[in-house]
Amino acid sequence: MYANQQHVAAKSSGDEYSDESSSDSDSDDEEVEEREYTLEELKQYNGVDQKKIFVSVKGKVFDVTGSGFYGQGEAYSIFAGHDASKALALSELQAKHLDVMDISDLLPHQISNLDEMFSHLEMKYSTVGWLKEWDDAQKKDK
Repeated sequence: MYANQQHVAAKSSGDEYSDESSSDSDSDDEEVEEREYTLEELKQYNGVDQKKIFVSVKGKVFDVTGSGFYGQGEAYSIFAGHDASKALALSELQAKHLDVMDISDLLPHQISNLDEMFSHLEMKYSTVGWLKEWDDAQKKDK
C-alpha cells in the first residue's frame, strides 16, 4: 500500500484539538525519509526505548512525538509503538486489540470509526513510513 512512497517528509507533530504543531523533539525541523517498518521496529518507538513515538494505523506509521497524548502516562500511551487500527475501530484501549492486522470482522460503524481516526491522524501528524505486516496481511486478503 505505502511501499512505493519514498519521499522525504518534514517532521512535525500536533495535538488532536489544535491546529498548531508542537514537538518535544530536539530536532523539530529534522527530515526523515519514509520507509518500511516491521512490528518489531515499531515497538522501539514507544517513547521509552526511543525518544520518538510512532503509531501505526491502517499500515501508515505516524510520528506522534510531543502531541501530549501518546507519551508515558498519557491518555493514549497504550498505542505508542503499535499498530492501533483494531483498537481505534472498536474504540477500546485494550492491549489485545493492538498489532492486529486482520480487521475483516469489523462492522460498518467500526470501519467508519477507523477511517475517521485515520483521516484525523493524517491531518495532524507526519508520516514516517508504512508497516510491513499490514501490507502483507492486506495482500493475503486479496
